[in-house]
Amino acid sequence: IAFALISISIFYCKASAAFQEIKIETGKIGSQLPIAGTIVEAKKWKDASGTHLFVISEITKGRFCEPDYASELHAYRFTEEKSVFVKKWEIHNYGENACSTVRYLTGTLKLIDIDGNGAAETSFFYENSHDCCDPITVKYILYKDGVPLPITGQVPMIRDDASSYK
Repeated sequence: IAFALISISIFYCKASAAFQEIKIETGKIGSQLPIAGTIVEAKKWKDASGTHLFVISEITKGRFCEPDYASELHAYRFTEEKSVFVKKWEIHNYGENACSTVRYLTGTLKLIDIDGNGAAETSFFYENSHDCCDPITVKYILYKDGVPLPITGQVPMIRDDASSYK
């Protein structure tokens, strides 16, 4: 995982920015678009293919490890068509049971133009953790041309447990 994360970080620095990011107020987005949960991060931009909006939201219900606990992550990509934002795709992931949590890793949402075609690709990290003993599953998602390209790995919860890295 360390090699993949370093490679991705270097890649971010080399990717060109052929798009214009537009400042948005996340508090106004949820009332205008069909978004589940609480918005944790959003970006709006204009590129060669139009104006777009990417939103990450989370839902947490109940108390951790209680029967009613549930955790969800949603990621949406919208494109403006005739002055209205239309949903192009959505990712939905959830905790597998009452003792697992899925959450966005704050600040990892990036816009990058990988191939220099003037259209931004989106990428972000999130994790799925279980009951404080099992390894944490970390996922990097790069969306290019509407196709998710995931990299998944595991990080141990117990310090110096190198056998848990995958």
